[in-house]
Amino acid sequence: MTGGQNPKPTPAPGQWDQQSFSNTALLKTFSIYRCFMFPADSHCDNGYLLYRDFCYHFETETVKSWQDAEDHCTSEQGHLVSFHSEEELSFLTAHMPAEAWTGLNDIHVENQWVYTDGTPVDFVLWEPNQPDNLQNNEDCVHIRGMNHQNAGKLNDDICTASKEYVCKKGLTLSLVKTSMLFPLT
Repeated sequence: MTGGQNPKPTPAPGQWDQQSFSNTALLKTFSIYRCFMFPADSHCDNGYLLYRDFCYHFETETVKSWQDAEDHCTSEQGHLVSFHSEEELSFLTAHMPAEAWTGLNDIHVENQWVYTDGTPVDFVLWEPNQPDNLQNNEDCVHIRGMNHQNAGKLNDDICTASKEYVCKKGLTLSLVKTSMLFPLT
């Protein structure tokens, strides 16, 4: 080689030479370290079952009033269960031996049914002759479990009654760190 000639061409602006990158000094001089977080796994917390995009906890050992059950679910970053299809209701019923509180209620306005999680009431499957608001005091809704003749059907009841309950919450994302080297431009 004679004066001023390069042994190989210089990369164009914005490009880098792979061979030069193997040199540690150049690596330190011409690169930056970036860390990216990618969702690696969606899962449910212990005690919750995954169904589609949500996690469900079936509390069958402790009974609570409707409000106490909702308070417990919110302390777990969820709400009493809402359901929006016959398939989801079948999933719930299959995991409940008895009856369990749901988030469906008309506490604030009679016959205006709402869920505690704010989702629309777009699918309901009432038991025959329900809701009946017996004695003008039934504002909270439970699902009949698989051991009942009306399994999977809904019934309104007094909110102070003690029942099993189902909590529903979103998935937990696990994040994986990955590092990538990029040249400075």
